[in-house]
Amino acid sequence: MAELKSSTKVMLPKTLQNAAVMLAEEPCWPALEALQIVEWFAAHGYEVVGVEGYQSKDGKALFIASSDYSPRPDDKVTSDSIARYAHKASVFIAKLSHKRDIFFNIAGASGFLDMNMPSELMNKLLKLLTGSEHDPMAQQLLQEMPDNQGLDASNPIPWRQVRDIYRQRARHIERIGYPTNGFPELVSGLEAFGGDEVTIFQVRFDTGDYAVFADSALSELAGVLKFPKKTAAQEAALEDSQKQHDALLAASRLQAAS
Repeated sequence: MAELKSSTKVMLPKTLQNAAVMLAEEPCWPALEALQIVEWFAAHGYEVVGVEGYQSKDGKALFIASSDYSPRPDDKVTSDSIARYAHKASVFIAKLSHKRDIFFNIAGASGFLDMNMPSELMNKLLKLLTGSEHDPMAQQLLQEMPDNQGLDASNPIPWRQVRDIYRQRARHIERIGYPTNGFPELVSGLEAFGGDEVTIFQVRFDTGDYAVFADSALSELAGVLKFPKKTAAQEAALEDSQKQHDALLAASRLQAAS
């Protein structure tokens, strides 16, 4: 698809950047936000030279249609051409917007994104942590979270299995004196957890790792643990406990694959 004509570097508003989802390795938006981007392009003097429509099917992109308004190389950008292409793009988006789970890529929009913006999953985590003001470990993670931090997630694990294993780990950690923060709150949080399954999200730092225990949609928090980097003696003492943790994650992946 043809590239956008532009000479000035500005960024889309953060609300529109955060609404983006990645489909076919391109940032895409729901119809309402896509129309707002078209309006933003026109207001800032940019031509919308093309739009692609995708449906999200089981997390994968299914191409639906595209509309290309690529001008000839010798065409000049004028207020009339900006308005004309914006109108065409808006009509195209409106025609497809009735389809379920439809998202739109606006040609050239990726050039107006901050490449350090959080992913959709990270945005959900940040929202969950922000709303958990009574959990000290959630607030600590929120304060320490660097920009553009990676996030790993396990497959959903049966709640009872997670609760039982982390009860045992809490007693073991206390017995050997390894300074893992958050275990009492996690054990209590797992007891009160309302879901049938728990997903473990891992945020990795140079100084240690955090584990966030929540539902897969990141709407309910059970607890947060911080694992500092370990000494050799602590590594040996924690070996059995870590094997339990690793086996739990491996089992969750096997269950999801079967």
